[in-house]
Amino acid sequence: MEEKDIILINRILGGECTEELLKQLKQWIEADETNRKEFESYKQLWHSTHSKSPSAEKVAMARKKLLNHISRQQKTERHRRMRKIMAWSAAAVVALMVSFTAAYVHFTSPQEMPLAEVEAMEVKAPAMAATIMTADGETIDVENNVVSKDSNSEKENIVEQITEEDGLLDFSNLKAAVDTKTTVKIPQCGYYSLRLSDGTKVMLNSASELLFPTTFAEATRQVFLKGEAYFEVAHDAKRKFVVSTPSGVDIVVHGTSFNVNAYNPKHVETTLVEGRVECRAKGETCAMLTPNQKICVHDDGSTSKVTEVDTYLYTAWKDGKFVFENESIELIMTRISQWYGIDVKFDNEAVKHQKFTGILSRFSNPVDILKRIESTTVVEFYVKGNTVIVR
Repeated sequence: MEEKDIILINRILGGECTEELLKQLKQWIEADETNRKEFESYKQLWHSTHSKSPSAEKVAMARKKLLNHISRQQKTERHRRMRKIMAWSAAAVVALMVSFTAAYVHFTSPQEMPLAEVEAMEVKAPAMAATIMTADGETIDVENNVVSKDSNSEKENIVEQITEEDGLLDFSNLKAAVDTKTTVKIPQCGYYSLRLSDGTKVMLNSASELLFPTTFAEATRQVFLKGEAYFEVAHDAKRKFVVSTPSGVDIVVHGTSFNVNAYNPKHVETTLVEGRVECRAKGETCAMLTPNQKICVHDDGSTSKVTEVDTYLYTAWKDGKFVFENESIELIMTRISQWYGIDVKFDNEAVKHQKFTGILSRFSNPVDILKRIESTTVVEFYVKGNTVIVR
């Protein structure tokens, strides 16, 4: 590694992340495998010498100095009046207690660790999991087609009626009045596929919720989505299908396949795979999409520009994959957080705009995913309990 390379890396790791500097670093890393390995080693060395966390040795040394100081003070104060001695001793005890308390908190609280020293994070294993809330108030937890142990026979009977062997929750044969509604909630790190009464298939992503009539009315088919879902709408020329979201944005179709991302309460992202959809905000049509197009509609009625896209980037989640193409670290960490339920903290705002391209399994531990990202970017990850710190 030449001196100019060290200077370049120091500037970037120190927060000077300009596009030109990042381009130079990327070219140098990709020029030779040895360069990449030297960069990894230097990164670890740099962060170890810039760590904000006190070591155990430093805490022990501070405690020893405090005790020595107390001992010396006690010897010089023996000939003073008793009241002063007692007052000083009380203060010393308080100081000692504070010191010991700080040390205890330090050693018992989750410690910040470089990603390289972390084998795995304690997160819930990805699984087909859902909570079904029926119109009559019944709550049924289902995981991998199995009803929770505390369920009664009536709940088990309901699940038997709607569960298929391929893991689909089929509501098309469930008899209910037109005005009754069912809610299906998906937990963090969960997913499930549903078939509605009209034959429409819906796959719900992690931390998502769908409210729908158990039996659709004759005039229209309307569902309410929080989170993200992929729809394959059964064609019905007489009844339009409407996906409503908390932001007031509606997606109107008759028969088509599309993805709706409504995690953010302020806007809704719609990606069309097949057919044709109409996007509405505040009751007014704001866009018409044709296949391979995407739009973001905001709660105030404004929209992004309709863009041509590779739809797999936005639908690969239903196949168990994260697919990123020149995506920002900020958006990548948002998606990872939504899936695994982990917290993310940025210590360096500049790295939010770093880019990453890759295909990763959603069934991997988040540590494996982060290590893959870290190996090809200048981003550093640290783990503290359930929080990932990005530098």
